[in-house]
Amino acid sequence: MPRGLGQAFGRFSLRGLLVVLVLLTLCPVLGLALYNAVQEREDAALRAQEDALRVMRLLAGGPEQAADYAHRILAALSRDPAIRRLDAAACDPLFADLLRDNPEYADILAMTPGGEVFSSGSRRALDIRHAYTPLLVDRNPGTELSWAGVLAGRSILFFCQPVRDEHNRLAALLAVVVDLSIYGRSFEQANLPPGSTFSIAKSDGSLLFHSQGDETLTSRLLPPEQLALFLELIKRGDEANATGLDRDGVERLYSVKRLRLGKGADDVFVRIGIPSRAVFAQVDGRLWRNLLGIGAAGALVLVLTWLYGNRFILSRVQALTQAAQRIRQGDFTVRSNMGEGGGELGILGQAFDSMAESLARREDERQAHMAELRDKERRIQALFDATTDSVMLLSPDGTILAANQIASKRRNASAEELTGTLIFDSLPVETAELRRIKLKEAARTGQPRVFDEEVGDRVYRLRIYPVTDEKGAVTHLASFSRDITQRRHAERELLKAKRQAEAANEAKTQFLANMSHELRTPLNGILGMLQILLASTLDPEQRRNLEMARQCADSLHKTVNNLLEMASIEAGSAEILEREFHLDEVLDPLLRTYEVQARLKGLTLHVDRGAGLPERLLGDPFRLRQVLNNLLSNALRFTPSGSVSVSVLPDSGPPEGEGRSRLTFAVRDTGIGIPPQAQTHIFENFELAEHYLNKRYGGSGLGLSIARQVVERMGGEIRLESAEGQGSTFTVSVPFSLPGVGTPAPAQSAAARKPRKNLRILLVEDELVNRMFASQVLGRMDHSVTAVTNGTEAIQALERENFDLILMDVQMPVMDGITATKSIRDGRARCRDPRIPIIALTAYAMESDRDRFLRIGMDDFVAKPFTVEALAQAIDRVLSR
Repeated sequence: MPRGLGQAFGRFSLRGLLVVLVLLTLCPVLGLALYNAVQEREDAALRAQEDALRVMRLLAGGPEQAADYAHRILAALSRDPAIRRLDAAACDPLFADLLRDNPEYADILAMTPGGEVFSSGSRRALDIRHAYTPLLVDRNPGTELSWAGVLAGRSILFFCQPVRDEHNRLAALLAVVVDLSIYGRSFEQANLPPGSTFSIAKSDGSLLFHSQGDETLTSRLLPPEQLALFLELIKRGDEANATGLDRDGVERLYSVKRLRLGKGADDVFVRIGIPSRAVFAQVDGRLWRNLLGIGAAGALVLVLTWLYGNRFILSRVQALTQAAQRIRQGDFTVRSNMGEGGGELGILGQAFDSMAESLARREDERQAHMAELRDKERRIQALFDATTDSVMLLSPDGTILAANQIASKRRNASAEELTGTLIFDSLPVETAELRRIKLKEAARTGQPRVFDEEVGDRVYRLRIYPVTDEKGAVTHLASFSRDITQRRHAERELLKAKRQAEAANEAKTQFLANMSHELRTPLNGILGMLQILLASTLDPEQRRNLEMARQCADSLHKTVNNLLEMASIEAGSAEILEREFHLDEVLDPLLRTYEVQARLKGLTLHVDRGAGLPERLLGDPFRLRQVLNNLLSNALRFTPSGSVSVSVLPDSGPPEGEGRSRLTFAVRDTGIGIPPQAQTHIFENFELAEHYLNKRYGGSGLGLSIARQVVERMGGEIRLESAEGQGSTFTVSVPFSLPGVGTPAPAQSAAARKPRKNLRILLVEDELVNRMFASQVLGRMDHSVTAVTNGTEAIQALERENFDLILMDVQMPVMDGITATKSIRDGRARCRDPRIPIIALTAYAMESDRDRFLRIGMDDFVAKPFTVEALAQAIDRVLSR
């Protein structure tokens, strides 16, 4: 049953439903009676149409036969010589006899070609002459003429035929007049129901005859509603049927037929109307009798149903209803006591009693469960209130459903007062808008939202968690708000302290850079002049003294380098780069340098290259060289006699993976060794194997610390094995990547190539000593040197002359080396070759400085103080690219 219909029936009482049931039972009978009535009405309508058509055909036969016979009479009379002679005495008796034989004719006339009647069968020709003349004047009298209309108050059919003499000239006119009222008497004799009508009309709706009287002909045309129906019927064909209202307001069944009046005749139609009331009178009478019978039977059934329902159904149902009402009020002890009776109501009573017993048990269980729930609710509320956060349960639109004590305290209201209000009402406008946005986002996405918001001078951390149902739809939102004002203040203090520490570290780095520059600049002059003096002719004592001075300067140089490197590592600016290199590029220069120092001390330097070493590696050769340099320097310094050995072997551990290789570098010496108590902290900053007050060997205590930190940044490890008085072994294990197959071999090292000569070099240096040292060194390399003191002079020199290379200091007056390099590279300086190689020759020796100089457009970097070999190698590198 449709839902709407079920709801409609649900509003009835049981008595009403019984009545409705009876009425529904009677509906098929009533429907069958109505169906039979409709079928009978349709049959009656068909019979009436057939009767109307039969009578109409009968009545239409009269005018059609009269028209046909009139044409024949006129054709026969047109050959009579008396008529051609216009002999009235001969024509009058002839026409009178024809009228007696044909009573449907009103008159037979003979006229002159001008329309003057000279003979008439009715002897009334002179009275109606003026009436017929217009018919002849308006039409061509020389041809056959048929006309229907009203003439002198009479509805007639007028048939006219010309009479010609032997020369085919128009001699006279013959005419037959048919009075249409004669057919009204035939209609009255037809066996049609009372109130039926008969009419003759033309195709334009003008009436020629109507059975209800001649007074209707004064209007000439059918009424508009009749005219529309009439025109619709004649469009359907020669015969048609339809139902409509007549002029008297009576509904009639109409039948229309076209009259066949001969060639050239106007379209004339016969119409019969039978009252619908008469057609359906018998059918409607039977229908009302049937309906009265059905109504009487239905009333009797209703009375019996009402009495039976009250006695056997409604009383028991009422008792059951009263028991249900008592259960509704909470009395689960009531019973229907209907289980003893039989039938469906007895079964219903038993089911009701069983349900009441089940409800009683469930009520007991519910009360116990509610008590348990209340206890749980008290415990949950206690937990809810114990938290230091403000906790609330919200609906997706921000309505507060529950709140703990902290939330209530913040808003100066009780939890009961907050329940049902909007959370936005207790917040400032901007904070409320932010909270609204976050709630919508959490409800829409189903994801938690964590954010901070400020209310007055307090800062809160908000966490909003969606609560979903079993289908995943968000039904509630849990809001947790924690006061983080103190933590935020602490964070701000920490941030302030961090910035101060960073500023101090930056100041320290800047100080070290400045000190490095200030120390390296004079050191470069000292070492440069010493190298020049040592290359000159000296006696043994002078050479010994100068060599000692050079060693002291080298020691100071290494100390400065270690301090700068440690500062770079602590600042986090010591980067590990990766490029392709040959292992010999790192080992050969180191071994050549320290082999000379070992011979001077009377030591032996051994090198062991293991089998299976890769020829090319991907890594940072500068950092590897730095680590090995520190280890070899320490080994030679702390070994008074014996030997120092360097070994390079593939690591014996598990493979590093495809395209990776781990190498182990070991530096062994037979020196003084390291005491066990010093080995635990030997890799820390400024730590020495000896006490600083009675140490026998020099050193700052930074070399091993730098080595450890660089190795760890390269992903490797460094280990120590030592026994006091027996020597030490430092083992470094470092992973490297391997170049891909087909990678071109590295270019030949600068040491294997012959040095270049006869270069035109532009030296840009503001310090006189450094300028003199560099000029002399380059001159001894057979190069031509042009020296200037700042960047402006360098640009001017480049505009005047061509050079092969520029050695550029960085810190200079007027224009520094960085600005000068940018001007050359971007074309602002009108030099002849903007791509000329530029080597930075500067006391800024930190790795970050080197990267900065290369980024602005310099091609290589040589730190002060520099050696002749380092300068020569840098020149060769940039010119070989």
